[in-house]
Amino acid sequence: MEKIIIYAKETCPYCREIKDKLQQNNMDFKVRLVDQLEEEWYHVVALTGMAVLPTVCYMDNFFMAGRDFNSPDHLINVLTNFQKPKFKETKLINERLKTLNYNISLAFTKLDNLLTKIEKNTNEYKSTS
Repeated sequence: MEKIIIYAKETCPYCREIKDKLQQNNMDFKVRLVDQLEEEWYHVVALTGMAVLPTVCYMDNFFMAGRDFNSPDHLINVLTNFQKPKFKETKLINERLKTLNYNISLAFTKLDNLLTKIEKNTNEYKSTS
């Protein structure tokens, strides 16, 4: 297994939890403290668009709490089963953009349905007043 890099802060309890879980699973990792490596952290944030700690880099892929994993156990599962995609980067980006567009469309449809329901309930309340 390739070395795992964790971008973290000393005072971050979730970072500590991730490090402990990696140690328990005998996974080799290196910690990069973001307040000591500000320029490097700046570039990670510029690339990912998110300043989330901990951020984990494995096989040149970034995994972020909330976005890519929901718990230390989930992260262990993600890293253990991760395989680099065999597709060209442009094809991979295109497919991920299509998925993102689909998910955004789905979210707006759900929001529209919810707002329509709220509007209907508001109009019913007004008509009974």
